[in-house]
Amino acid sequence: MAVYAIRNTRTGSVKIGFSEDPEDRLKTLQTAHEDDLELVATCQRGNLKIEGQLHEILDGWEERVRGEWFRGPVTNCMVSIINWMNTSLGVDALRTLLRRLDEDDRNVLAALLETPSSDHVEPVSLRIAHLLSDGSC
Repeated sequence: MAVYAIRNTRTGSVKIGFSEDPEDRLKTLQTAHEDDLELVATCQRGNLKIEGQLHEILDGWEERVRGEWFRGPVTNCMVSIINWMNTSLGVDALRTLLRRLDEDDRNVLAALLETPSSDHVEPVSLRIAHLLSDGSC
């Protein structure tokens, strides 16, 4: 079972869901969707509880477009974080991290996901590293 993120390539909206086979889920969604979709993240350790928690986190930032579709800077961060969850970052740490980042940090972090060569990489990376290592996440 896996939590996945599927992105609409035209609008940038991201569907965060849960499936036994995210690739098959992508194919199913694509047949009923006029825009191209792409699977952008999967966490094989996912479950329905984690999916619900991710939705809840994104609801807190008012990024829900409709149903399980989200769009905005925190949603863009979530795509990378779902992939990171395959390693060591859990949902509780994610929730705490996002709460501790101010709006500028979140916007810069979202921009970093789009353009990793940004001059802001080091300051935001250091801020995130500090938040994750100080025991609060």
